[in-house]
Amino acid sequence: MTPPLACTRVLLSAGGSAEPRKQGGPDLIQSLPGEGTPGGNTSRMEQADAHTGEPAKPYGMPTRDTLPAAEGVAEAPPCGAPGVPPAGGLFSNTPPQASKTKEKTGDTTGGEDWLEMSVCVDWGANYVSLHKGLRFAKEAAQDERMAREGGDLVAFGEWAMIVAPGGASCGVYFAFRLAGHGVVVLLQDRQKPKAEVGNVIVRFDGTACLQWGGFGCLERARALLVAMGGLIIKEKLSRVDMALDVSGVGMEAFDAAYREERHIMQAKKRRRIEENGAITLYFGKAPLMLRIYDKAAEIRESCDETKRFLMLLHRWQTGIPKQAIRVEFELRREALKERGIDTPDDYFLKRADLAAYLCSEWVRFTASAVDRDNTVRAAVLPHWQAVADGFKRWTGERKGLPLMPLEPGQVDVRQLEKQGVGALLTALVLSGNAVSKKKFAAYCQQARARFLAGVNWKREVARRMV
Repeated sequence: MTPPLACTRVLLSAGGSAEPRKQGGPDLIQSLPGEGTPGGNTSRMEQADAHTGEPAKPYGMPTRDTLPAAEGVAEAPPCGAPGVPPAGGLFSNTPPQASKTKEKTGDTTGGEDWLEMSVCVDWGANYVSLHKGLRFAKEAAQDERMAREGGDLVAFGEWAMIVAPGGASCGVYFAFRLAGHGVVVLLQDRQKPKAEVGNVIVRFDGTACLQWGGFGCLERARALLVAMGGLIIKEKLSRVDMALDVSGVGMEAFDAAYREERHIMQAKKRRRIEENGAITLYFGKAPLMLRIYDKAAEIRESCDETKRFLMLLHRWQTGIPKQAIRVEFELRREALKERGIDTPDDYFLKRADLAAYLCSEWVRFTASAVDRDNTVRAAVLPHWQAVADGFKRWTGERKGLPLMPLEPGQVDVRQLEKQGVGALLTALVLSGNAVSKKKFAAYCQQARARFLAGVNWKREVARRMV
């Protein structure tokens, strides 16, 4: 199979709209196995780095262009759509700020620790060559020799990505999984999205967010999809983690508040885990959860040298502190929608309001016992006030934007029907019976009767009302 060598790019304008522009497209496949690699022994990372002229580096290690300025503060990334960076800290390395309270409550730095979005992308005429190249790389990844020689490597301009031998299932099946430059991209085998269901997922983990910042990761995601030849139709934020690192203090204050139930929160579930002397506190559950844990202990015990390097570069500067904790909110799609956030741009616009809400209304820790009949009387724990102030320094001043639930979108009833029929057909096949249309129809009737026999019909209907 001969992979394609060029495609047409689609560029995002500064205003966020997309329009196709004919120009010399990027090489989709850097080289066939053995081509351009004397003896076929050049590593995949060396091949990938050949695009930027940089020496080979571990996954996620900063390159010359992503290292911070001499004074230790990272430079802003180039901006594309929407063109205007959010207020507050742009990167994950806001300068450490000392608390002004008399009690030692630590120095804080904040940033995103996870950014994931579902994207509706129209690949247009580029899809034929894109699909051909990805299929070639995926098949090469399944062959040990071809993978070792770089057959699983694809390139889009300066972006070099490694294609996995298999796909991934995230509710629906994504045929291709690409990884590189700190990003994971999942693609459906589909030229256009179906309805408003994203056919691409782009995911940046904590290491990538630490290196480029949340907004920088968003810009990189858009740039990559453009370089791949895609037209971005719609973006939906699937998950974001908002993290604050507090150095100079340990877990004692929050652990005591947990044990004495000195907290006021909307969530009901909580748990405490202690492993090898390190404590992690959990409040709430997906789709909205708070974690507080010993970050210094995690980094000291970690074998991830890249993350250790970036933590020292962007968070601690002077070395791993004796004590340091992380306070981290994890928000998944449903929690974001309930607070009026649909797209990544919505999040960055409302980030300051969201952080203030989470630290004051969703949860707060108190300095003394809580009167559950009158919770406003309890004074805020100084350590929690320092956390709230730290989030404010990172995200900026609250704008007063509403965090109201999004209006429910239109439901594709036909798609639900297909899912129901598909589930019943799968159940019939797995039962080991012979399958025919007549037997399937009878099986559906029997399944319906079994369901109706043991269900509160009115309650089930009310539960499903949109």
